Amino acid sequence: MANILKDMDIKYFEDQIHYYIDRPADRTFVLNCDLKKVENLKLKYYKEPQ
Repeated sequence: MANILKDMDIKYFEDQIHYYIDRPADRTFVLNCDLKKVENLKLKYYKEPQ
């Protein structure tokens, strides 16, 4: 995801949280109005938690 956002010149940051005991979740946050530029990426890459 980071490479895609860099190619699109989108400002973002990432972190990782503990989702379950041994299963971390990676999160990517898009800053400012760039959110409108990446709406299509959510449809392509977002996965609902199971």
